[in-house]
Amino acid sequence: MPLAFLASLCEGGGPAGPEGENCAIARNISGCRKLLSPSRCGGSPLAEGAKRGIPRTIARNRRITFMDKRNRTALAYLLVGVAAAGRALLAVPENAAIQEVSLTVLALVGYLLLASKTRLPTVFGAAGLVLELILCGSQTGGAWARLAPALRAADLWLFWGAALVLVRLAGRQQSKMPYIAAVPLAVYTVTHFIPSLTSVAAVSFVVFSVVMLWFAAIMIRAYNDARIKK
Repeated sequence: MPLAFLASLCEGGGPAGPEGENCAIARNISGCRKLLSPSRCGGSPLAEGAKRGIPRTIARNRRITFMDKRNRTALAYLLVGVAAAGRALLAVPENAAIQEVSLTVLALVGYLLLASKTRLPTVFGAAGLVLELILCGSQTGGAWARLAPALRAADLWLFWGAALVLVRLAGRQQSKMPYIAAVPLAVYTVTHFIPSLTSVAAVSFVVFSVVMLWFAAIMIRAYNDARIKK
């Protein structure tokens, strides 16, 4: 069979038949080989594209990690939230316990991280820490023991003042948490000076502690917002 005739069959110029189908299959196989031809060193184009994308992904993840480590605002909200939750769960109505002093120190670290935005929480936290240290010392007696109820009330109002500032700083100006917490705190401030109303003072303090858990949740939410903020 002449070569020209075979070529015409392979190009589709001849009649359909087994020979024509074989030539079409061979032509398709040849085209597929060209399309899927391996790149340099035997690697496929898909594998090389994936390899080129991996370093970019790793570099992007490293940049995100570094930003999280330098995010002082997010860390501050986290520390304040954990400290507020601890104080609320501890619920010491009278003299401050040593655990509460530790939580106040933790919150004070968060306040210091936010000092570039506002210094009021730092002032409130430092004053509260001094009062709590005095209250811890007054448990053994002394001249400060008579002032313990007033010092305790002042310490709780300082805690509330720091919460009020931080709620606004976190962008929750519409939150009613500080005003709701002020009601049981005011009741506690009045009743814990009256021996006959000790039970009322205890209940109002528990209500105040529960509301401060709301403040802790706001701080944790602010931590999440600051952590993912670009």
